[in-house]
Amino acid sequence: MAEKAKDPRATGMVSEETLKKQSEEINGAIDPSKVPPVEVTMVFMAQMMHDNLEEMKKLVRYFEKAANTSVATSIPPPRPTSEKTEINAQTGPVPADRVQLILDTLSMYEDLDIDTESSAPYVKVKPKKYLGTEVFAEVANKIKKDLGGQYVSKGKESHWLIPKLK
Repeated sequence: MAEKAKDPRATGMVSEETLKKQSEEINGAIDPSKVPPVEVTMVFMAQMMHDNLEEMKKLVRYFEKAANTSVATSIPPPRPTSEKTEINAQTGPVPADRVQLILDTLSMYEDLDIDTESSAPYVKVKPKKYLGTEVFAEVANKIKKDLGGQYVSKGKESHWLIPKLK
């Protein structure tokens, strides 16, 4: 059995002579005039490594952004655990003159849906259709400067929130 293990044909290995013949055939088939110099090959390799690194950086940024987004949306805000927690929300009746001021200020714009009922502390203002750049900027300016409101960007659900109490 010891003899069979030493024989390269018995173990499935290729003999050294066969390897030498194959490497000489391969080396003889290569045209040396078509082989680029070592410097060119090294520059090419360096460029490829740089390109791969840049693509990996993009992937890392993409996954970090996805991880931050999913974590931020999956963690609920902390809830008060103590009964002594102060509530900052203003309670009581909303002055009718404030709501009327909001309605009067925005009455000239027919393409706005003004909702005074769905949210207790805010009047929700949403465009019914595309307003155009100039009208949108004018409405946004009035809501922000005159009424103290803010724009909430949520794609098709974007709207302005104007506080009922100032």
